[in-house]
Amino acid sequence: MDGESNPIMPRPIDYMEPSFVSSVADETSVHHNIDNIIVDSEVNSYYKNPEESYYGKPYKYYANLGEERHRMSIPLNMAHYADIIEKTNLSKSLSPVIEKYLPGHGESIERNLINKLRKGDVPGGLVAYYEPYHSSRQDIGGYYSPSRNTTSPDTMRILADAYRYGSTTRKHPAGFEFAKSKSPWSDVASGRYGSLLHEPIHGIKFPREVAGMKYMDHTDKAEGFSQWDYRNYVKEMAENFKSKYGGEILRRQLNRLFKGKPEHKESVMVQDVFDDLFPDDVIHEKRGMLR
Repeated sequence: MDGESNPIMPRPIDYMEPSFVSSVADETSVHHNIDNIIVDSEVNSYYKNPEESYYGKPYKYYANLGEERHRMSIPLNMAHYADIIEKTNLSKSLSPVIEKYLPGHGESIERNLINKLRKGDVPGGLVAYYEPYHSSRQDIGGYYSPSRNTTSPDTMRILADAYRYGSTTRKHPAGFEFAKSKSPWSDVASGRYGSLLHEPIHGIKFPREVAGMKYMDHTDKAEGFSQWDYRNYVKEMAENFKSKYGGEILRRQLNRLFKGKPEHKESVMVQDVFDDLFPDDVIHEKRGMLR
């Protein structure tokens, strides 16, 4: 729901203002754990009666994790997705490439993408799905598919974490940390969290062609569009969110987004339980070892 359709009730992320975030900084405190429960309750109650357009239509996909050959995708709540991306300060995060090719267009580019996300499953909108039993060994975290006609939305597919070849337990990192943790568990975000922030960037439509592209894509014909560049953009998006709300809030918001509708059967997974209890176990790229 946007602010116009529900002007009295603030969005759950807006609820987390400085007085709230101060307690989040101490991630070992009892107050912090109580705040987490409040946040989860706020999110669930806010998005429990969504408009039909907030979710795409689920489909069967080939599952290569687990015993069943096919699974149903999890449609993500696009209003919630838009609220999260809106808090990442996209125009600032993408400023290196925007100011190089489209100076002065940062705010309008960000606004247009947020509106596209919020439209959801309508022409000119954008829908997203999570495939929790579909993992790529080529470190592919997701796909963005522009609509082929004017009557359907663009589509994003977010895959399960990509595993390093030959491993069945270790995941590629997203390029950012949720928090500086003193616990023995690593707090580096795994790849699927990075994919949630990465894939919407492809929905940016340029006001004029850049390096032969109408939308923000990957190309080696111009600077700023490599996978590594996007990795830096995603890291900046995460840091912008964390600077105001904290890394634990970012983790819990993204985890809730992954679960789709509260009653969605596919969302009740062991992975979800471990995401709430322990940080992700990932490979640190530079050292080639667990961190």
